[in-house]
Amino acid sequence: VLRPYQVTTSAELRAMLDAAATPRDRALLGILAGAGLRISEVCGLDVRDLHEDGDGCAYLHVRQGKGQKDRMVPIREEVVALVRAYLHAGGRSMGDDGPLFRAHDKGAKLRGPRRLSVRGAADVVDRAVTVAGVHGKTISAHSLRHGYALRALKAGANVVAVSKLLGHASISTTQRYLDHLELADLAAAVPALP
Repeated sequence: VLRPYQVTTSAELRAMLDAAATPRDRALLGILAGAGLRISEVCGLDVRDLHEDGDGCAYLHVRQGKGQKDRMVPIREEVVALVRAYLHAGGRSMGDDGPLFRAHDKGAKLRGPRRLSVRGAADVVDRAVTVAGVHGKTISAHSLRHGYALRALKAGANVVAVSKLLGHASISTTQRYLDHLELADLAAAVPALP
């Protein structure tokens, strides 16, 4: 049964980024929406997993994603800028050791830098959705992944490329997004009442 994916509009996504409470939260939302990673993959990133080549392109090295596969995911400059701002705010820089996204709970200072948990990252998304005033749909970290895939396909990316970006084991998983694009095309063709 085909059920439409719950995704944000561009305005809702912008409002979520603006509603983020900290540079960390903005960078986290930026990677979820701008790289299409699974929430567990984002939480597993280390600072050293962000790479830039000599041509100014940036990539995230996803180590041991779903299916225990590694992949490189290109990211746009605006996502890199969010990550740089977050690192700078914490006195860190590109190439440092340790987790990219740190926990910011009450005991974090006593325990030292700990990795943000999947539950903690989901809470960041939930807070941003609430503060941004996104109503009438259930938006999660996975919704941001769906939105990334649909935006890539609408922009003209082919299914094979999107499948590689998302780390899908089978292209048939990625092809489900095409059904949703077709549904949007059908909706646009429905005539108005006279």
